[in-house]
Amino acid sequence: MLSALLRVLVTHVREEVLLARVDDLGLATTELYGNRQRTVNAQEIVVRFLLSSVELLVGQLASVVASPVMSGTTTLLPQLIAQLLQITIYIVQSGSFGECARCAMWLVSEGLFDLTPANQAFLTLATVHPVLLLCWCNLLTLLNYSQLDFWRALAQPPRDPSRDSGGCLALDLVRKGSLILLCDYMCENTSDGELLAWLLTSHITELVALSAEPPVFDMLDALHRNPSASGLLIQAIAARCRHLDQPLMAQRVLRCLEGAPAGQYGPLLLLLSRRLMMSHHLAVADEVVRLACRKLEIVLAAEDRMISEEDFNELVDNISKEPTLMCQSKLVSLLTRLGRTFGVAVELRADGGPRPVAGPPAVAGRAWFLDLVRDTCGWSAAPGRECARLLARLDRDEVEAVLLAPGTDLAVLSHCFTPGLGKAEGGSDSGAGGSEPTQVACPP
Repeated sequence: MLSALLRVLVTHVREEVLLARVDDLGLATTELYGNRQRTVNAQEIVVRFLLSSVELLVGQLASVVASPVMSGTTTLLPQLIAQLLQITIYIVQSGSFGECARCAMWLVSEGLFDLTPANQAFLTLATVHPVLLLCWCNLLTLLNYSQLDFWRALAQPPRDPSRDSGGCLALDLVRKGSLILLCDYMCENTSDGELLAWLLTSHITELVALSAEPPVFDMLDALHRNPSASGLLIQAIAARCRHLDQPLMAQRVLRCLEGAPAGQYGPLLLLLSRRLMMSHHLAVADEVVRLACRKLEIVLAAEDRMISEEDFNELVDNISKEPTLMCQSKLVSLLTRLGRTFGVAVELRADGGPRPVAGPPAVAGRAWFLDLVRDTCGWSAAPGRECARLLARLDRDEVEAVLLAPGTDLAVLSHCFTPGLGKAEGGSDSGAGGSEPTQVACPP
């Protein structure tokens, strides 16, 4: 009944009429604000009523969920909370209730309405009602709520993912959804240095992985409008971004770095030379080189010096250590021309021939076989059966070294256990009439 009445009010009654009716009820009170008394006006009464209703209902739902006896016995409370949240979001976001929206933001920014109890209650619903929690997060972003402790609690990974697969999926939904909503808020609030620094340093890998989402990409693109924020983004990618050996991840990083300002070309080129130019995937490496060449052309065309001599020397050192990069004639030519502007003679030999592709040696040795196993198991979409077959040819120490190596997808273990379990269950039968499996010898 309450939600139906509220829907009728917000859709068919103008804000002026609604506030006038609230004034007619004589609900206006006074409260102490600072060192003086202030009057609680009609729009504040409406906002406090809505937020207090949500807080009361979510507290009741949290107690029901926490009770082992009553858990799962009610569906009315979640529906009522969802409707109240939708109505409140409409009031704040639609523009039809401008005075109420401004009043809600003012109450939250001044701390006159404590959101902590509601936050704690919603956090307890993360594994049961993740969509309700995300609706609450959406409302908080509209109210410019930027308390770091709350967003940190939302984005933390589950402590024990193996305990409850359903709860783990819900927490993953909450983590990704809250990051997307927070990025939507940060698009207009990049000046919030503390929240921005935490977001980039703690969740840069997740942000790059979610960069296909419009709010996330818009935030990363907005950071490049501020040179200091853009520098923080480049530093975070260079120091903390993982899985850059995966082609899709590397391409998303390049898309995020495309709009870097001229003042950050030095750190950008160093990042490309350190972590991306040496990619084993030729398409990715060529795309990185093309991006580096475009930035070098801009640097050469500019009248002011955009990169320091120290960054240039380190860039040349990084490229000279990789023989395959010496085949990029355009890159070498641009570096040589840029070296003249610094008064440095760059000794790089450009070979215009085809780029060499690493293949198996003439005589396959054990070292080459170990490299093959590491590369195969380190691929994000590693073929499980193939990895299990290759790992079966190694010694125990070598298997442990491969599995503990950074980037190895441990999901291949399921394919390793399956054949062993099958042999253990039907050992006698297979021993009586089964045929021996084909063995592939490991190179000595």
